[in-house]
Amino acid sequence: MIKGVLLLLLIVLLSCNNIDNRQGKEFSDKDKAVNFAISNLKKLDRSGIYDLYYVIETEDNFLYVINTNKNNRLTFMYFFDTIDCKPIKENEYIIYLNRSSDNPQKDNCVGKSFNVILNLTEGEVLLKLQGIIFKKSTINNIDKYTLIKEGDILKDVENDPELIIKEVPEEEPEL
Repeated sequence: MIKGVLLLLLIVLLSCNNIDNRQGKEFSDKDKAVNFAISNLKKLDRSGIYDLYYVIETEDNFLYVINTNKNNRLTFMYFFDTIDCKPIKENEYIIYLNRSSDNPQKDNCVGKSFNVILNLTEGEVLLKLQGIIFKKSTINNIDKYTLIKEGDILKDVENDPELIIKEVPEEEPEL
């Protein structure tokens, strides 16, 4: 009985140590951080439905990598501009975004225009958002990206003023 408890404690301790070792992981450039994030997000995607990765660098030096799928876009992405799009596999894409309040995303990357008005009454409520967050720091003119969170990042996205989730209610037609 005591051996079993000690073994369980050792497993828990090693698991916590692995989690802590992942946080704080550093990358020397943005591409390496993004590649690491996409690799880990693919491992988290047990359903195999994610094929679109948003990469957003904010003015307050955070780097978000968020995964979704082409047929189920995230509503708040309407307020971003696409600055680059890279295919990574036959049907998978990375979309690099900039924050914008007046230029809705027109996504020619995956053949779908995202320039739509969202209806608050019929839209799905976002309960979970898989992603990875890095903090960018610059020391002696060298950028470094440090992993600070992995997994469900919905609360972090909701609380970041650079990533305000907004939805535009659809106007009711006058009769």
